[in-house]
Amino acid sequence: MVLSSIKKWRYPIVVEDKKKKVNANHYFRALLSAKSGFYPVSINKLVHMGIHIDQKVLDELHIGKPLKVNCIADGEVIAYRVNGHYPKIDYGEKVAFFSTGFVLVRHLLEMERVPEKKSETTDSDPPTADNNTPTQAANADTNSPSDSTPAAADTAPSQSPTTDTGTSPVTTPAPTTTETTENEKKEPGHQLYFYSLYMHMADSAYYDKDPKKPEPAPAFWDQETYRVIDNQLQNIEGLRIRKEPKGSIKAVLQNGTKVNLNLAVHDKGKQWYGVSSLADGYTSIPTLTPFEYKNGEKIEMILGWVYTGEMVNESLFEIKESKDSNLASSKGLAVKNESGEKVISTIPIGTQIKITGTKNKKGLVELTEIIRNGKPTIPLPETKKMVNFASLEKISRGKKYDEVVVLDKPYSIKAGELVGHIGHYQEYEDAIDISKNDDEKLQNIETLPVDTLLNRYFKPLLHIECFTCEDLPDYITQTQTEAGKLPDDEKTLLAISKGAKLLAHPNREDTTVGKPYKGTKIKVKSKNVDNKWIQIEINTSETETKTLWIENSEEVAKTAKPDGEIALKENTVAWSQHPLQSTELSKSTQTVGTPLLLSIHDEKFTSRDKRAEDEQDTLWWQVEALDDKNLPIAGWVSSKGEGVKKVSAWDWFDFTQLTESASLLEFYKDVELSFKRDKYNSSLDNYKPTLKATLSILDKQYPTESKLYAYIKEVYFNRIIDKDILTQALARLLINYESEWYCEIDTEGKMPKWEELNNEMTDLVKNLLDYLKNGDEEKKEICVNGICVNQGILNKKEEIKNMLEQKRHEIEKKSAQNEPTENNDKAESEEDNVNDEIITYLQEQATRWEKEKEKIKKCLWWKDVVKGLASQNKPTSDSSKTNENGDTSNTSTEQTEAKTPPATLNPDGKAWFIHPISIMMLTNYKKDIIFPFKVKPINNFDKQFGANYNWTKDNNQTMFGWGRSGGTRKHAARDLYTEPYTEIVAISDGVILQVAPFYSQTDQITIKHETWSGRQFIIRYGEVDHDSAKKLKVGDFVKQGTVIAKTGKLLKDGKPELVINGKVIYMLHLEYYSGNSGLNLTKPLSDKANKPYERRKDLLDPLDILKEGYRNSFGEDPQ
Repeated sequence: MVLSSIKKWRYPIVVEDKKKKVNANHYFRALLSAKSGFYPVSINKLVHMGIHIDQKVLDELHIGKPLKVNCIADGEVIAYRVNGHYPKIDYGEKVAFFSTGFVLVRHLLEMERVPEKKSETTDSDPPTADNNTPTQAANADTNSPSDSTPAAADTAPSQSPTTDTGTSPVTTPAPTTTETTENEKKEPGHQLYFYSLYMHMADSAYYDKDPKKPEPAPAFWDQETYRVIDNQLQNIEGLRIRKEPKGSIKAVLQNGTKVNLNLAVHDKGKQWYGVSSLADGYTSIPTLTPFEYKNGEKIEMILGWVYTGEMVNESLFEIKESKDSNLASSKGLAVKNESGEKVISTIPIGTQIKITGTKNKKGLVELTEIIRNGKPTIPLPETKKMVNFASLEKISRGKKYDEVVVLDKPYSIKAGELVGHIGHYQEYEDAIDISKNDDEKLQNIETLPVDTLLNRYFKPLLHIECFTCEDLPDYITQTQTEAGKLPDDEKTLLAISKGAKLLAHPNREDTTVGKPYKGTKIKVKSKNVDNKWIQIEINTSETETKTLWIENSEEVAKTAKPDGEIALKENTVAWSQHPLQSTELSKSTQTVGTPLLLSIHDEKFTSRDKRAEDEQDTLWWQVEALDDKNLPIAGWVSSKGEGVKKVSAWDWFDFTQLTESASLLEFYKDVELSFKRDKYNSSLDNYKPTLKATLSILDKQYPTESKLYAYIKEVYFNRIIDKDILTQALARLLINYESEWYCEIDTEGKMPKWEELNNEMTDLVKNLLDYLKNGDEEKKEICVNGICVNQGILNKKEEIKNMLEQKRHEIEKKSAQNEPTENNDKAESEEDNVNDEIITYLQEQATRWEKEKEKIKKCLWWKDVVKGLASQNKPTSDSSKTNENGDTSNTSTEQTEAKTPPATLNPDGKAWFIHPISIMMLTNYKKDIIFPFKVKPINNFDKQFGANYNWTKDNNQTMFGWGRSGGTRKHAARDLYTEPYTEIVAISDGVILQVAPFYSQTDQITIKHETWSGRQFIIRYGEVDHDSAKKLKVGDFVKQGTVIAKTGKLLKDGKPELVINGKVIYMLHLEYYSGNSGLNLTKPLSDKANKPYERRKDLLDPLDILKEGYRNSFGEDPQ
């Protein structure tokens, strides 16, 4: 199998509301609201190479249930583990359940080579309009005013109808295509194999809890499991068991069932007996639960009563030849002998089994294994057993439970596809209290109660990591070099380095507009009017003019158009020079102290009042930053200023590479030492690299003059939630370290690197116990220091000391009250004397660490995957043949098949770790949606047909909803007019659903799109030139920006149908479908019965999407 490079990304948990856009900053902020699990150091004082999504994060992201987890990128699943039921840790009077389930996916990250620019052009090339000049733009209308209808239905296959060659009144150039020949091979890009890990996934019981409304299960699980459903089941024949003699029926016990009778529990005639239990191996449908029966003065526990018809002397009783079968709840799937003639047992609804044989709804199949969720009423024989296939449904379940499964063949998965659901993970503080029986014995809780998912005990937790076992520093160097070749329009990030200058304020206005010369108008000179200030030109005399700058207020923006005229009051304030001058930057005292990386397409920086452009085409943005004293500053930054430049994500701006070599114990002690930091001891120079980098960022939440410092505590991460500069800085740390899921196990089954922490985890608790119980003064001082360091409260030593002394006094007093006296010679034990809640709590804490190590050990998986992959990667004759013959398909990744290495993990557990949201941003230099043209349409507000055919307005024939066919239907699209054969590009990544004839000898291309942020919809690109669309095929993947066709002209009897002012109109007719009626063409897009648009019900006006694309492509709003 060839692993294709990533074409799509998706956030792991997405907001179901399609209208809500979630970006990286939303995620960064939400992740810092977590209870624990911060990247790259967490509050357990250890390196933490992942992110946590818990209930607090879900609340911040406004995500409800069910908690589906998406694969973050295209890749292949190589391993997983699913719990049958969540394992548990018993804490005495508490029990905690936790998930060890995980999914491991491998991905191929590829930065494509930047193609060399070609300077040659051919005579047949159509006119270009790269400069957006009026002579290079063209005007076109969408639906023809005629009543012509599409030449084919939506479900028609791709066709190539004959093109009409009739002449037109205006000579136009012929369309050309630029196809790459199959023999041309694209040079492979820069490639990096990395992994995404999804840890603490839901157990199998989660998917079994409601068979009638099952949650979707991962497709890479085993597909050969079947579940018994309520279809063609049989009522059990046997003997009724009742609540009391002749009372209500509890179940029917199948003939052949053996039960244990309580011979002391019977009626007067000794024909009814109480059943104490079913014999080993036998069960009932439904399952019976014991209840209390008062037998004289004695309480007996029984399952119910059965009728024997006579006195019996043996407690073991077999049910024979009874015919009771009228209880609906006692039914199940009959298990029959090989011939299918005799019922030998029954299994209940929901039982999961394995079968073999011909799967025919009217036939029997062989039962080969009962997996879970049900037992046979009677033990099954070794001989062949048959069941009715019609009573089964196929389900996806884990191949094994509670074991690591390395797939024999990696499973291909796309971004956004299901990897599972968020699992349950309880810490000690959240553990379930175990109730006691009447005899004060703790009840046993073996599995997490199903209703826990609905109550306060459910603790959702998802841990996500991204890591690579390859040479990440080398890959960064390669891609940084390639990034230098990217065109400017793909550099959509603004990198502002430390030391860059901001202009705090623009220069003050120094003049007014004044009155233009008699008979002249004020002209707009700015090419882009979506800025804070625009340039105008005023005639001051018959021969002289002057240029000024004015503020582009809301009122001015209503009428300002490039090269247009504008009316202004004489006293309108103005500037003789642009208000922002680069020469002023050197004098500015506003100096950036912390690097920041901004997306210039962020809504925050695309608004008119946040950006500017001067006469030298220098771009300016108003930004917020931190200075070198960590104080907030705000001002204008210049794109040509020192320390400022436009970059792409592949520049890896401000990413820091750290190699961490500290052991767990060394790092833990380092974190504890950092709690002693104060104004006299604030240096980070001697701390471990990861801790040093983390604290240096967290410290920036305080001004340097405050002499306050951050610690590795939840509150210090929470405090930077609204500080994007710092949240992003943390996420740009790249750490080389040993995975927490890797550990050597010694001959005693212990984990040496975790055993080293024993003293650190238990010493403080032991010392506290020793002081409180025995009054050891030396231990008191150790405890005071330990608590203050542990909690980061060094300034509260006296308070802690007083609190401990007071608690010691209370315990002494209680012990004295329990001393033996003459009337009480039964003195309580020392442990009973010190019967205090704090003592009990501390005693529990002393054993907690051992329990935590149990959890850690059960969560390990790295070595199992390494072993499984080593076995899987053994070379085979088949694979060598594949490499020799080689597939010559036309995708760039398939051309590198021979170089695709097998999945491997480092045997020593080492890897480079990357914040998952940061790596997702690496290809996010492309916008969510772009405009379908590289140039502006000629019915743009500032082009030749903009006045009467503006595609953004609702007053002309290009609008959505304009009357067509004499008013009997409405226009289903927005029409974009162009110069002849203008290239049409995909507005986002997508898959072609259809290529078919459309109106008046044009074609339509229907694409299902999915954006970076996860939005999905269908776009129909209509009235495109037929010849330009011939190369497209249904099922092809198209990347955002790919040229898919060229604009076409409507023809009738060989002549253009739409001609305006003597110009033949070429156009794109763009229709938008939300996907509510399906993200496919099962329901055709055209529906003549659905008036007035004659389209599918999920048709929407595409104006908002076109405007979004326009802003992203041209950096301004259409008007």
